[in-house]
Amino acid sequence: MAAAAAAALPPLYRRAQAAQPVWLSWPADTPWKTLAVRLALRLGYTAAEGLQVRAVRPGAAVAPGSGPRVHAGGIDFVLRQNLDGEAERAFWGLARTPQLGFALRHASNGADAGVAARLRDGRIGVAAHDPMAAYVASLVLLAHGVRPRPGQLVLWTDADEAQTALVQGDVDAVCVGDPLLTRWQQAGAIRVLSDTRYAAESQRLLGGPVVCACLSASARDIAEHGPTLRALVRAVQRAGRWLQTASAMDLVPYADLADLAGDPGMFVTVVTHTRESWMVDGSLDERSFHHVLRVLRTLSDSERYEALTPERLVATRWSASG
Repeated sequence: MAAAAAAALPPLYRRAQAAQPVWLSWPADTPWKTLAVRLALRLGYTAAEGLQVRAVRPGAAVAPGSGPRVHAGGIDFVLRQNLDGEAERAFWGLARTPQLGFALRHASNGADAGVAARLRDGRIGVAAHDPMAAYVASLVLLAHGVRPRPGQLVLWTDADEAQTALVQGDVDAVCVGDPLLTRWQQAGAIRVLSDTRYAAESQRLLGGPVVCACLSASARDIAEHGPTLRALVRAVQRAGRWLQTASAMDLVPYADLADLAGDPGMFVTVVTHTRESWMVDGSLDERSFHHVLRVLRTLSDSERYEALTPERLVATRWSASG
């Protein structure tokens, strides 16, 4: 009798009754790539899908039988897990660009040398927590006919360190994401050479379409928890659609998700600049991962990534529609 009554309920309420647990992790220092995921939680979309989402540290193990562990973040997490022998698979895309800008520091004396000369001789500041920053910086150098040299990159651990280095002239160029990128643009402190928040520029620099952030899980969890992961995807996709059309007034209450509760105007500005970077249809194909691996093999230790193939990185047989 109870089963028959449950079957008569609308789908939304049937899913709510299930209360399927999901263990979800995301890195704290990349809020823009995972914004749709955290909006899905805040807007109640995951709860509407009958999911009980619990936070867990990235890479942490969960008890067998307690629900799937899902990571939301940069593609570097999937790469690292596979290099360490873990069968981590991307199953839904979140961002199709690195969401980084490469810019020259405006010279205080107004006497800028040529771009190539400044790139060849200068030091470039990049965020230590984002491996993609070093790759984008190297690609910009190569695009200007400059081969990256050892010791050229200066790694920053936080925004304050980056701000100090820029103001004091310790770096000649930067490769950063938001909100620093937008803040420095508005202040006239930098001249942007490449802005990969925009899909066309990202594809031009990287040589094709890529996936830069995704939802991923172990191959076993993907095989065993398909309905639960599809419910999560529905919630994230719904949040992604909301994000594409939300007005400034709609966005302001969620500025804290990017640590910008005290500057909601900056949050709205960044979302506006970044919208086309987010994937609403996050269906994945192997072609995007071919491009990612090609870039890594060009700029890094090629032997390290030689064993990785798109088939090992993406859940090719998984479908969001079941």
